[in-house]
Amino acid sequence: MKSDLFEAIKQKAQALSGQVGLVIGSPSNLLSCGADVSFPAASVIKLTLLWELFRQAEKGILCLADRVRLGEEDRVGGFGILRDLRPGLELTLEDLATLMITLSDNVATNLLIDRLTLQSVNDEIARMGLSRTRLARKMMDLRAKERGLENVTTPGDMASLLVAILNGPGLSPPSRKRMMSIMERQQCNNKLPRHMSGERAFAHKTGDLPGTEHDVGILPSREGTLIVVVMTADLKDNEEGIRFHNEVGLLLDRAYPTFQPQR
Repeated sequence: MKSDLFEAIKQKAQALSGQVGLVIGSPSNLLSCGADVSFPAASVIKLTLLWELFRQAEKGILCLADRVRLGEEDRVGGFGILRDLRPGLELTLEDLATLMITLSDNVATNLLIDRLTLQSVNDEIARMGLSRTRLARKMMDLRAKERGLENVTTPGDMASLLVAILNGPGLSPPSRKRMMSIMERQQCNNKLPRHMSGERAFAHKTGDLPGTEHDVGILPSREGTLIVVVMTADLKDNEEGIRFHNEVGLLLDRAYPTFQPQR
């Protein structure tokens, strides 16, 4: 990571009204600011579910082709398409994972939590050393939220998870490649990639709540692959956080060109 570029990003962060956490660089040379600060995880917590799904598939605990039936009781609000589809629809676990990541589908996420279990996901989070990350409740579970149960993480933990997805020992290369393929099909692209060069590959996951905007991912470039974690919270206005992500993405795009020149 170019230190002058990271300093420029930090200077932009100082103008924000809220909290900022950054981890950016190659897997072996990560620069950080606020890496250990706890943030509401929002939907970036879904990456822990993606990892655990593929781990259980490799262990033979489940099969990615296993089917789950959508029930009327599964409908919840927030992002996604499944809440608008007919009950009785059957989807594979890999279908659910794809919807969970690419459209941040909350119904798909909760169906996966039911199948994987909160305990199993948190046990794997602990095994991986993500000590400040916790999946405490399902998506849109307002009663749990009122009891103080919140999904939390840190920029440092998210960076460690991304490094594991890229080249970590916890899963086989085919599984990690399959996970990357799902992340590269992300449809929520209004933050870091918004002003990046057209059709540039960026395997990432976003998250947002009132006052919170996150985007975390893996960015290939001619100079090597970058781990990029940008997390913001306590913002007066979410648009402020989105604009900051846009600026960071543009700076990275200019400093680390993609493999193929754009025509």
